[in-house]
Amino acid sequence: MKKTILSVFIYCGLIGIPRDDLSAQTSDDNTRLFRFYEDNDFINLNGNGTDQAYTNGTRFDLFYTRSRPPRSFDRWMPKAGKESVNTYGWGFMQVMFTPKDLRRVQPVPGDFSYAGGLFLTHTIHSTNPVHKYNLQTEWFAGVMGPWALAKETQTLAHRILGYERPRGWRNQIGNKLLLNLNFTAEKQVVAIKKIAEVTAGAQAFAGTMLNGLALYSLIRIGKMTPYYNGYIPQYASTKRWQLYGTIRPGVELVFTNALVKGVAPLQDEGQPGKPDQPTFANNKLLGGIDCGLVAVYGKVGFSLTQRTMSPVINGVSHHEVGNISFYLAW
Repeated sequence: MKKTILSVFIYCGLIGIPRDDLSAQTSDDNTRLFRFYEDNDFINLNGNGTDQAYTNGTRFDLFYTRSRPPRSFDRWMPKAGKESVNTYGWGFMQVMFTPKDLRRVQPVPGDFSYAGGLFLTHTIHSTNPVHKYNLQTEWFAGVMGPWALAKETQTLAHRILGYERPRGWRNQIGNKLLLNLNFTAEKQVVAIKKIAEVTAGAQAFAGTMLNGLALYSLIRIGKMTPYYNGYIPQYASTKRWQLYGTIRPGVELVFTNALVKGVAPLQDEGQPGKPDQPTFANNKLLGGIDCGLVAVYGKVGFSLTQRTMSPVINGVSHHEVGNISFYLAW
């Protein structure tokens, strides 16, 4: 359905010096990380790329550490104890959902409605490298509907790439303001030397965009920096290379999702209902698994992930979405 839009990151200085924000850093430490992130269901390792359901998500993020404790509302966000290492971030993201057949002007009942979202994100990730847990807070603020410019973005991209022109955007879900708070807690379950780690995680989502709960586990195997040493070292390193795989199975209970609605059944005059009319056909309990590969050399990182998700709308098949992300640290 979506890539739980929801992921933020951490950076670690020296461990064990109690401070409110950031431990002392060495001159080799990276304190900034830029990420370019692209979800697309055409990125499909089995060769059967599609253009439907959650079809695209493009995101740009800048993550950074602070040399002093924050003075804004960030200071009130949950932290992972006095040993915590805190990383902050700002991002910009656009997402879109489309039905299976882009050639139809009128949407097909039982399929996805056209929908787009455009928003800013602010993230705070606080990790405790001593007790191996972290707390993540992420705010989303933006719009959906024609204001989100998803029609213009997809139409231009398909024209450039020579793909089928989407014809049904005039029937997309209407304009709405989006404000969401996502909270994540993770705890290490087991670590096998420096080659394998298992983490348990829980998430809660609340706001005008998404309301729900999720449980998952994260398994990492390979040559890597310990997960609770921080996020930036996972994707950039001044002293070593990294190559590791990830597996993330999970379940999600979705109460509401403003961007995901099935097309309403035909009305008396034989025309589809309004795209923003609920059909009550959305599945509430979802399952999925992410499998990925991360490669790092120096200050540059790359990741490739494939996600398989159970049907979001009753009667629609399961869905696969790939993600490619590039990282640059300094």
